[in-house]
Amino acid sequence: MFGDAAFVTGKFLAVDLSKRVEDPGYYLIVVRKDKSGAWRLYRDIDTPSPDGLSLKPGNLKPGN
Repeated sequence: MFGDAAFVTGKFLAVDLSKRVEDPGYYLIVVRKDKSGAWRLYRDIDTPSPDGLSLKPGNLKPGN
């Protein structure tokens, strides 16, 4: 958190079993406080990366 802004980053793996599609990548979510003090979504960004495949069941290791 930086004053009126905060962010979260991580890996994701979206899977559609019916189409046998895997969509791995990284995400960045940024929120900001508005004038009333409520946290509001400011940016939600993702980018493809094969690193997200490490989240597949069987690939998980401590620290992932």
